Amino acid sequence: MRWVWLVLALLGLSWAGGCTTDNTPPALVLGPDDDQSEISLQVGQVLEVHLPANPTTGYTWLVKEGAPGPVVLVAEPGFTPEAQRLGAGGTLILRFRAVTPGETRVRLVYQRPWETGEPEEDFEFRVIVR
Repeated sequence: MRWVWLVLALLGLSWAGGCTTDNTPPALVLGPDDDQSEISLQVGQVLEVHLPANPTTGYTWLVKEGAPGPVVLVAEPGFTPEAQRLGAGGTLILRFRAVTPGETRVRLVYQRPWETGEPEEDFEFRVIVR
């Protein structure tokens, strides 16, 4: 009889654990058409920026201004190739997380990390973290 109660208690706990919810809003995604946009995030929310890139050329998207601040870069950028060919371009994905309330303008530049001077492209957005 004790085993029955134990099994019922464990089933009840596992069922109750499945009822919890995560109040963090889903990730927000920006793309090339969102240059110069203004976005609002909640603390803990993730922002993904998807931009065209071709790392085999040495070029990459670099954070020039605005992070760390209310948003921080979470990890190294990810890359999804457009085709399964050597040297193919694709999409670079930068993930930011909103960590403290505040405002900042994030500026990304597309250039080779060892080069100075004007970048090939830039991408900016304003973030308000609440």
